[in-house]
Amino acid sequence: MTRLKEHCGVFGIFENKDSAALTALGTESFEISVTLTLTVIPLFVLMGNLAGVSGMSRDLFNAAYSWVGHWRGGLASATIAGCAGFAALSGSSIASAVTMGRVALPEMKRFKYGDSLATGAVAAGGTLGILIPPSIMLVIMADLLSISVGTLFLAAVIPGLLLAFIYTIYIYLRTKFNPKLAPALSDDVGPKTKMELWVMVFRSFLPPIFLIMCVLGSIFAGVATPTEAAAVGALGSIILALFNRRLTKTV
Repeated sequence: MTRLKEHCGVFGIFENKDSAALTALGTESFEISVTLTLTVIPLFVLMGNLAGVSGMSRDLFNAAYSWVGHWRGGLASATIAGCAGFAALSGSSIASAVTMGRVALPEMKRFKYGDSLATGAVAAGGTLGILIPPSIMLVIMADLLSISVGTLFLAAVIPGLLLAFIYTIYIYLRTKFNPKLAPALSDDVGPKTKMELWVMVFRSFLPPIFLIMCVLGSIFAGVATPTEAAAVGALGSIILALFNRRLTKTV
């Protein structure tokens, strides 16, 4: 609240028609830009961009698709799950919606999903990026309200996952009462054996989940500060991209 009062106070200085207002505005802008807490933002942005270009978003979608793809509306539900996972990698609603939209929309169109359901699943799933840690918006709010970033992240985990679950339930009910929105897929969608399923999970699901747990787990356990955890996440995304041979000179 102190930071908010400082921002509003500059308008009171302007009433005096004094050059001190411009000086205060410039000084305050500089102080905000060099706040140590906000240094996590470019690191999380870097982690999200690397996760996108290295194919982690497609891996998350494929892993979710292998589990629920054969259900009615399963592709839309897999989109929600993929958006939730990518939100935990990027911390951005726009990045989650754009990245998962490129992966999920062509698949839903190929299986003749309704446009309203397909685009709605991507748009709704993208909004999870503003709530599921490490949300960039939560970092900014923590700085403005003088609240610990880790505490705010911890408070947002359950609401974010609950919202994703509610989206999934809505998709199930919507497609049950209006089957034309999501034609039923054949039962042979996805891995045919449990061994193939676990191989899919290990290759596609575990690496990004492990990265997410390293970042958020270190913050929640108090082992690392948000800035240190963000640096670890950015380095981890680079290592995973190099290990999967998906990071080239043109990226």
